[in-house]
Formats: sequence, structure tokens, C-alpha cells
Amino acid sequence: MKNLLSLLLPLALALSLAACGEKSADEAARQTPPTLTVTSANACSVTLKSSSYDWTYTQGLQSMTDIACGAHPLDENCRDITPVLEMPFTVSAAYFYTVTLDFGDNSPDSASLRCWPSDAWGSTGMPSETVTAQQQDNGTFRAELPQSDGIFAVDALWDGSSATYTFCTQAEGSEELHPGAVLSIGESEDIRKIDISWRSGSVNIYAAEQSAQISVKEESTAPLAESEKMVCAIDGDTLRIRFLGDAYRGSYDGEKYLDVGLPRELVSAGHFEEIKVETTDAYTIVGADVSGRIKLSTVGGDARVMGATCPTVEIETVSGSVGVVDGTWGEIELSTVSGVIELAGEAENAEIETASGKVESPARSARWTSKASVVT
Repeated sequence: MKNLLSLLLPLALALSLAACGEKSADEAARQTPPTLTVTSANACSVTLKSSSYDWTYTQGLQSMTDIACGAHPLDENCRDITPVLEMPFTVSAAYFYTVTLDFGDNSPDSASLRCWPSDAWGSTGMPSETVTAQQQDNGTFRAELPQSDGIFAVDALWDGSSATYTFCTQAEGSEELHPGAVLSIGESEDIRKIDISWRSGSVNIYAAEQSAQISVKEESTAPLAESEKMVCAIDGDTLRIRFLGDAYRGSYDGEKYLDVGLPRELVSAGHFEEIKVETTDAYTIVGADVSGRIKLSTVGGDARVMGATCPTVEIETVSGSVGVVDGTWGEIELSTVSGVIELAGEAENAEIETASGKVESPARSARWTSKASVVT
């Protein structure tokens, strides 16, 4: 019996010490704010530690408080050490960038974000925009950021404690950002897709003679402030053009006229694979051959593809008119609620949908379905 007890006693002592070790480690973790993982919609994430906090915790039978005063989120010295979260690049004016905030098993009672534009480094007196984070059933928080590129501070509150976490964001794959009213995009052979988001005015995409590079030009009836100018970005093989920068979404409500010239030599060689344009009520016209797809989407603006060859053409509008004329196409999908649809040219297959609109001059050898009247 004594031998058995002598064997069991060290074992019990070892288990007791292990349990105490686990408890001590857990207590140690509770003595500082939890790490925060921020995840973007494209599944990229960063893990953050708080450098500024007022933290209350229990040690034994005592209540302890630690205070740390870190640098301001915009401190110039923090520019190169602030974690960067990659965001999905988008040009849709209606898009918000959703992130998930995960504090692990120590979720706060509430969380919010302060945000500044990406060029605010060093401007510690600049006021911030506040974004509320909504707590989810699993304890995480979700927030919709107002821009893809910016500087953000997460302020989290617990009962008697608070902590701040800082990160910045950048558009995924964005290599070059061009603000300005008139510009040319070099190295056009690397660009195979055009993606445009525009509000009002017009968008004209054409094959430019005697040009070796893509040219982008916007005009307005009145002089434009810097915040009112378009923004272009090269995202891999895609040239993206936005009506305004993310930080200035609501700063300009006038009309602007966009011209995009594609080198004739590259157009003729079938170099460009896709042209996609999304507008609110701008008039859009595409007059360049595309080897893959032309996709136009608008609410109230007219949209036309003229004198172009393309395997697939998709045009969708609510009240605008649609035209696909003087060209050769494979698959055509045209949709409008109340606008006029004009289809004249060679097409292998055409699908036309409209509620109360009018269809004119359907293409030869085309299959289509429509509730509207047809004029031949």
C-alpha cells in the first residue's frame, strides 16, 4: 500500500501543478487586452495588438489596472510599422468594404472605428470619421468601411476597460494610382481589361488611331477641384476608372465626360478581353473590338455598342435605351424595363427582355424573347 501511495502522490502533484500552470497562463492572458484579428471580404486578415489601453483585471483577490498610452494613429513614425490589410478593389460607387473584427474569447461590449484618408499620415489634428461596428451572434463585430485605402483605429470597450488597435488598408493588387483630369496609361500591352464606374455625363470607349498607349481623359463644363477628379488604378491586367476617389464619394454631383482611347493596333489584334462599364445615368458608347465580353449596366442612362466585333455583349438598364448596331457578335443579352432596344447587325444568338419597352430591327438569325412589340 505504501508503495502504491508513493507512486500516486507524485502523479497527483504533477497534475495539480499542470492545472495551476494552465490557470496562470489564462490569468496572464487576461492581464492585457486580447489580440484583434481583422478580416476583409476577400479573406485577407491582420492580427493586431493594442498599444493604447486602460485595462482592469483581477490578480488573486485584487483588482489591478494597467494604462498604456501609445502613439496617435496618424503619427508619422507609425507609417511603416502599422499593419496593412488588403481590401478587394472595386469601382462600384454603391459598394462598402465589409470587415470582421474578432477578439477571440474576450469579446468587448462595443466597438467602433475612427477612419482617415490614406494620405493623412502626420496630420494628428485631422478630425476622423466614425464607423459603428455591429456585434454578431458569435461575438465578432462587422463594420462597413467607407473606402478601400485608409487609416483606421478600432476603439473597443469592456466593463471598466478600453483598448485601441490601429491598422491601415490598401486595395488588393493596386500598383499605381492616378488622380487627374487628363492622363495617359503607359505599358498598355499589360492591360487587357477595362473596368469603369461612372455616375453622370458620358463614357466613350473607342479605338484610337496612331496611338501606342491607352489614353484617359475627362472633361467638365466647370473646372474640377482635386477631390472632384476621376481616379484610375492599374490592378494586375485591369485598368479601373472611378468617377471619384473613395474618400470623396459625395463631393460632386455634376456631369463629367470620359473618353478612353484604346490603341487601334491592340484592338485589331484582339488584345482586350473585357470592357465593363457601370453607370448611374451616364450615356455609354463602346466602339472597339473585344475578344471576350462587353458588359454595360446603367440605371437611367443609354448604352450602345457600335461598329464593334465581340463574342459576348450584355447590356442591362432600367429606363435607358439600348443599342447594338453595325457589328458582328456571338451571344447578345439585352435587358430594359421601359427603354427602347435597337438591334441591327450579325448575331448568332440574341436574348431580349423588356417589360414595357420597344424592340426595333431585330438581328438576322437571332433568337429572342420579349413581351414588347416588335418593329421589323
